Amino acid sequence: MRWLVRLICVVLWLLSLQVMAAILLFNNWNHIAYQRPLERALGSGLQKIGIRDVRFKIERLDHKGLVMRQLQLGPEYAALKADYLALVYRLPEIFHGYVQKVQLDGLRIAAYQAEGKWFIEGLEALMQHPLLHSQKSPGDPSEKAIAFDFAALQQWLPAQAAMQNLQLSLRGSNWHAETNAQIAFSRGEAARLDIQTSAITAQSGKIRVNTGVVKVTSALMQNVREWKGVVQIPDIKIAGAGSEIPLLHLSGAYQADPELLQAQLEVKDSDLHTQADIRLRLPYATPEQGLLLIKQFRLPWGGGNVQAADVRIPLAFEKPIRIPVTIRRLELGTLLNLVSNGKVQGTGRISGKIPVLYYPDGRVGLQQGEADSLGGGTLTASPEALPAGGNAQVDMVRQALQNFQYDSLKILVSSTAGGKSEIRLKLQGKNPEVFGDRPVNLNVSLSGDLMPLLQQSILPMGDIRQLLHMQDTP
Repeated sequence: MRWLVRLICVVLWLLSLQVMAAILLFNNWNHIAYQRPLERALGSGLQKIGIRDVRFKIERLDHKGLVMRQLQLGPEYAALKADYLALVYRLPEIFHGYVQKVQLDGLRIAAYQAEGKWFIEGLEALMQHPLLHSQKSPGDPSEKAIAFDFAALQQWLPAQAAMQNLQLSLRGSNWHAETNAQIAFSRGEAARLDIQTSAITAQSGKIRVNTGVVKVTSALMQNVREWKGVVQIPDIKIAGAGSEIPLLHLSGAYQADPELLQAQLEVKDSDLHTQADIRLRLPYATPEQGLLLIKQFRLPWGGGNVQAADVRIPLAFEKPIRIPVTIRRLELGTLLNLVSNGKVQGTGRISGKIPVLYYPDGRVGLQQGEADSLGGGTLTASPEALPAGGNAQVDMVRQALQNFQYDSLKILVSSTAGGKSEIRLKLQGKNPEVFGDRPVNLNVSLSGDLMPLLQQSILPMGDIRQLLHMQDTP
């Protein structure tokens, strides 16, 4: 993220430098003879630092301010564009790179991820320019020092800034998101930053997310030199996750000091059936040491709910993470129907624990887990749901499971070395049509696989880690 701070400072410094030079060279620049040469001079200066295909029109430039329209940085098919840019300044202060007010309208930003790094369309060359990057060696201890000096940054920022109609598009390795936003910044006695977006739309694989109006408000606490703020994201709708998820609402608070970003977020639905308490810790200089902590998670599913607590997910890890998942009062029929593609049906409810392994590449595996029935029920399996076999014992099990009335049931799940899940049932009960009233104990292995279900139902945390772990462009 260090390149982003440097980018803001460099752009403001370059603009003020170009404005200062223009005022010195063209006292009466509005004369038509000066307009085109000045536009060419400014464009040439931007091209020298790597911004190609620069286009803009200067509407006004004098000792009080600058107005530009129809800005385009980069080629038409991949450009950073803005409809309107206005700078307000005082002549003595502009010589020191200080701007009083910035107003930007219709800015269109398209950021994308390539080879683990982030780029902005139209600014790729500038983001690799030496102005934005330290010349110190990667092993230099000072590279791990404070990443953001708020006091130093403030002297480059304007007293007021307003951004209207910002169109933002983000494309990760296998996800994308879009939104429109309004941003307002003011320094004054206490610096303040307000962000409001329209609905955010995002998609990763089959999972689609839509939100309501997002609001972020923050203020700079001068006495402790840190930003504090709150965020609200209402009406979060998630589709394509393998089961129906109710409308969610996110609220939380965050604080950012010169070294560390911390956030405490709560996600819940209106009935409090779905709840999640999430903490984030992200050091700027060493994002690989960041941590995502899920203090508590509860999600309704299959007539019951799925729970997890105290799950620690480092933003960079090499070994799989064990997530102890608890299922409570789950409808047996829902689970069996999903893992067998409708070949096994059942009634009753189950509860238990199934430890999930989350791998660095996003794969999901299972450790040995089990769930027990909460009372009796029935279980019916079609012949093709059972492993192939032609002996009398397998035929007897097939007959028994045509309408088996169980008194107790235990489900055992695990993963094979090849990554598929194994599902075994231990049943005690009877089938009056086959065995009369004689009690029967059965051990059954199903041919279904839980892994595709888990891959679809668990949100892509790997993408969240990748989004937060933004590396500097070399």
